[in-house]
Amino acid sequence: MKRGATTLLLVLFSLVGIDLSAQVPDSTKTKEYRWSIGIGLPLTVHRIFYKDSSIPDQYRFSAFSAPEAHVVYRFNKRASLQGGIGYMGNTTNYQSTGMPNDGSGRMVIVDESYRSRTSVLTITGRFNLVNVNKRLPIYTIATLMPAYGTYRQTETWTHNNETTTQKDVKLSGVNMFAMAGFGFSYRTRKRLSGTVDVLLFRRNLTPNLPNYSRAYLIERYLIQSFSFGFNYGLR
Repeated sequence: MKRGATTLLLVLFSLVGIDLSAQVPDSTKTKEYRWSIGIGLPLTVHRIFYKDSSIPDQYRFSAFSAPEAHVVYRFNKRASLQGGIGYMGNTTNYQSTGMPNDGSGRMVIVDESYRSRTSVLTITGRFNLVNVNKRLPIYTIATLMPAYGTYRQTETWTHNNETTTQKDVKLSGVNMFAMAGFGFSYRTRKRLSGTVDVLLFRRNLTPNLPNYSRAYLIERYLIQSFSFGFNYGLR
């Protein structure tokens, strides 16, 4: 499912790129809007970690890739600042049948549920390096993203229509993420423009996380470095 969505996005941007040469007016005659609103569609998967106080030195995590809505303010032809909010929720359920290690010899139905909810705030700065052919601005980008997440894991056993709760873990926490890279933007209509960002640096800045978590959070796959956006000029 995720691979199909990625392919669809790449095809969409290819078609928009073809449309660019036919429909975009000369950029020297195109108004640069100081204020814009838009959406961001990242492919990057982050992992937010939670401290489980019931088990010493134990961390749990949930993964998220949160779409966002944002506002952009352009200071001048080179520099802009963007602020946004995003959200993602995920629930996974499993059911199995087994015999507990309690000597009873009974068979029980085991239901497991994992639920996570993540809200993010993004603060992004862009600085244009060059404007290729006066139509394709290429820029550097840096983002700070605090994320607040909640995590719940439950496990119940059912035997002879009687259900008992064996596990109910509730956790929450805040992690701070940083991202940096480069990107380019293009205009498809008078007010509508798109962005493609390549975030080669991604790091969880939250202190006191175990060493394995920091290494695990740096994704090596290029496709997960991409983030797409659409902006609409206001004034």
